[in-house]
Amino acid sequence: MWFRASGYKSDSTGLNSAAIQNKWGPAPVDYQQTMPNIGVNGTYIFSPTLINEATFGINLWTESQVLTKEGLTAYQRATYGINIPQTYPAQNPLGVLPAMSFGGVSGPAQISYDGRFPMVDDSMSYTFRDSLTKVWKTHVFKAGFQFQHAQDNQYHQAGNNSFPGSFAFGNDSANPNDSG
Repeated sequence: MWFRASGYKSDSTGLNSAAIQNKWGPAPVDYQQTMPNIGVNGTYIFSPTLINEATFGINLWTESQVLTKEGLTAYQRATYGINIPQTYPAQNPLGVLPAMSFGGVSGPAQISYDGRFPMVDDSMSYTFRDSLTKVWKTHVFKAGFQFQHAQDNQYHQAGNNSFPGSFAFGNDSANPNDSG
């Protein structure tokens, strides 16, 4: 018989995480990730010619981006009086700020998102396998089954990187009204 367990955990707080990349941001986010897993295997010898082997394993994965209530408020349009209508407001139910970029400036302030902001994701996988081996004369027979269940849950925004809209403050030579 053998048993194995391992785990991984990361926790980082700052303006950047896997779902938001800001050089400047209204509030830090706490990005957390865990990956625990266990496995167990047992072999039972009924006789020199009959062996049973069973394996069971669980693998979990979580990913979340935790914002405090004050942090979420700092990312919301209403906090800054931004009431410009959105083309698809249903894709931004939390009313987060539009993405912002500033071109022609070295090291500019920036707010950007990807479609997972804010996120709480998890996945689980369970596996069970059992096999029976029989040696009969000069032959070896083996029979068994395997059951596996995998589930992936994503509780974040449905949309693309521009779900809250975007403002681009940069020079545009194709725009005749660009003031530079």
